[in-house]
Amino acid sequence: PNPTDGDFVINGNDSRANGDGVNISIYNTVGRLVYEKKAAFDGDTFYTDINLGRQLPPGVYLLKLEYDNKKIPLVFVVRY
Repeated sequence: PNPTDGDFVINGNDSRANGDGVNISIYNTVGRLVYEKKAAFDGDTFYTDINLGRQLPPGVYLLKLEYDNKKIPLVFVVRY
């Protein structure tokens, strides 16, 4: 859900992924990297938990998923 309290799930499908590794990066509004995680597709399905707790101050963040030369940006809001 958006906004989030810092804990959320990312999931999706890509029939061409076939177990690809996924880099997850979160940036604040000034472009500073504030979180990184590596995950992977299970076949063509992707599912991972993001557990930020209260590590990040409330605000707007950019999450980037990168795999197989694809870059997928997602914007989310942290609110407590």
